[in-house]
Amino acid sequence: MSLSSHIPTTNARAQNVAEMIQMAAASRDPIRRAQILADAQAQLAWAVRSAVDECLGNHSWAQIGQALGLSKESAWRQYDSQGPIVTVKAAQSKASANASSLQPEVAVYAFQADSGEWFGSEDMLPEGQYKTAFMPFNPPDPETNRFAAQTLRARYGPWTGDVSFHTALLVEADGTQRRVRVTDEILNMLFGDGQTALRRALTALVHAAIYSPDVDPTFRELVETAAHVQARSVPAAAAQNGEVRTTAEFVKAIQDVLDAGERSRPRDPRVDLALSRLKSIVVDYTAWARAAQTA
Repeated sequence: MSLSSHIPTTNARAQNVAEMIQMAAASRDPIRRAQILADAQAQLAWAVRSAVDECLGNHSWAQIGQALGLSKESAWRQYDSQGPIVTVKAAQSKASANASSLQPEVAVYAFQADSGEWFGSEDMLPEGQYKTAFMPFNPPDPETNRFAAQTLRARYGPWTGDVSFHTALLVEADGTQRRVRVTDEILNMLFGDGQTALRRALTALVHAAIYSPDVDPTFRELVETAAHVQARSVPAAAAQNGEVRTTAEFVKAIQDVLDAGERSRPRDPRVDLALSRLKSIVVDYTAWARAAQTA
């Protein structure tokens, strides 16, 4: 299917979303507004898929993922599932009153490589609460993935933490096959370089800061600089633009943002929340990087 054949579909879906948002804005019934906006969100995810259709053939998955704020693997796996493409993840406070009543997701939370080494939180669930299955792993970029062509041993069970939209094919001991979602941590370890969560958190801060009128100009400039370095530290994007930024430069740019945020806390609560989330992710990434260097 040609690029031009996808454009009318994208335009129609985008127009539909715009009209639904206008309907929500005009409604005085809060329940009706919530319903319309929820429907618009679903339609928007399908519009994103149509827009990705337009990109295929002219742009790499690394470029597409960068545009969406996803890793190239996350973008490809959502597209390959034949469903809508979702770029945001639902959040649930662990300290909320309803947290204990949430139904946990069944998810892969740890895996063992051919070397015998475990990745993830393999001791998190006690004996009897998890199952083990084989997980054949054939990523789209086998030449650069350390786990490519391996049959991993996956542990899965009820998980109340962050679970991604992506599923892995598991093979039980009796040969039964099933698809099970994986935690964000496992998705990052399988496909990322330890930076997937870091890039996602920075993207959220960029979106919050750019559109807020209550952000210090110096802080906004540092956020934009970090976003620029992030874009140029993706190999495919760097090759296309002729400007390569290293991982060290990327991490330093983020640290500059955190330092500026400490000197002057953002007044916008959305920006402050995104900044706090980024700070937490940086701590996790620093620990991961140290472990990777000594492995």
